[in-house]
Amino acid sequence: AELAEVRRRFTRVVLVAHSAGGGPASAAVERHPDLVDHLVYLSAFVPAGRPRFGDYVADPVNAGAAHAPRTGDPDVIGAFRINPLSPDPAEVEAIRRAFLTDWPADRPGWRLTLHPDEPVASLAGAFPVTAKRWGQVPRSYIRLTDDLALPPTTQDLMIAEADRLTPESPFAVHSLPGGHSPFLTGPAELAELLGRIAKQA
Repeated sequence: AELAEVRRRFTRVVLVAHSAGGGPASAAVERHPDLVDHLVYLSAFVPAGRPRFGDYVADPVNAGAAHAPRTGDPDVIGAFRINPLSPDPAEVEAIRRAFLTDWPADRPGWRLTLHPDEPVASLAGAFPVTAKRWGQVPRSYIRLTDDLALPPTTQDLMIAEADRLTPESPFAVHSLPGGHSPFLTGPAELAELLGRIAKQA
């Protein structure tokens, strides 16, 4: 519904997905490829090779990923929950390292930028896509070369498996230095790259 509203207002629609958001964005494009002109994955889950994000998280190539400590029971709260405001310095540092490794530890305010909950469906749900529908929309992937939460090896695996599904329309791949959250740590560089992608799309 949101994309349909945007489509009515703008000539071109470029949808950007980050991290686990790649699943829902992919599902939206699979359902309505006519609503998006270009799909950008920013160090994001691509379900073209495997429908669940957890399938990539558990892959041996992802063994070096940094994991943020979780709190609470996902089956009860319906989300994988982190606590950026934890009183435990070790827990807080693990969260910073995973999501904001290039944000100086002594710079205040970063803990308030993180949402504590990731819906269970984003990580555990299946988001199957097809070459006929999802695959017809041009795509770009922005690799984050210093990402610890979703390492470049895992990003590259998803790109390669997606390209095997749609060999005639592979990803346009770009790389940015930095960790998992460039919209906070390098917004100008990210905006410049997204602008170039949107113009070329």
